[in-house]
Amino acid sequence: MLFLAAAAAVFGWVVPASWFKWLVVGGVAVSIVLQVAWLSGWAVLPLLVDAALLWAVLGMDVTVARLQG
Repeated sequence: MLFLAAAAAVFGWVVPASWFKWLVVGGVAVSIVLQVAWLSGWAVLPLLVDAALLWAVLGMDVTVARLQG
């Protein structure tokens, strides 16, 4: 749900753009907890995607404005 809300922020639907960063961070945190709880070989790719999202939002400072233009 948090990733869907972040996508809605990018498209300007209902969710304010200022929430984007924390929605992504929250979505990654929940995803990591779920992937570690049911750890298997299939969890590697989602964990890599989570790491990439964290790097993009926190390290590269990706914002809605940057994504839109």
